[in-house]
Amino acid sequence: MPQDTKTLNKLRLALEALASDERDRHMNAAEMQVFLWSAIQPGITQKELAERVEIAQSETSRIVTLFSAYKGQGYGLLRSEEDPHERRRKVVCLTPKGERIADNIVELLK
Repeated sequence: MPQDTKTLNKLRLALEALASDERDRHMNAAEMQVFLWSAIQPGITQKELAERVEIAQSETSRIVTLFSAYKGQGYGLLRSEEDPHERRRKVVCLTPKGERIADNIVELLK
C-alpha cells in the first residue's frame, strides 16, 4: 500500500473536480493534460500541447475546440487565439471559468 494515501486522495479529488462538469461528461487523460498544460503555461501553442501530451495536432485542436465556448457548445474553459508574433499559430489560455477550476484544483491539493 502506498505510504502517503492522504496525498493520493487529494490528487483523486482534484482529478474528479477536473474530470466532471455540469454536463456530467468526464474528461479522458489527454483532455486533462491539455487543460493542465494550458493552466501551467498560458499562451502555449497547440503544437506545443500536442508535443507535451503526445497526441496528434488534430486531436489537440479537437480538445481545444471542445473546451472553448465554440458556437455555445463547448465547456468555456479555454480560449484559442492567433499568436501575435506568428499569425499562423494558435495560442491557448484559460478563460475565467477555466482559471476558477484550476484554482479549485490547487486548493484541493494543498
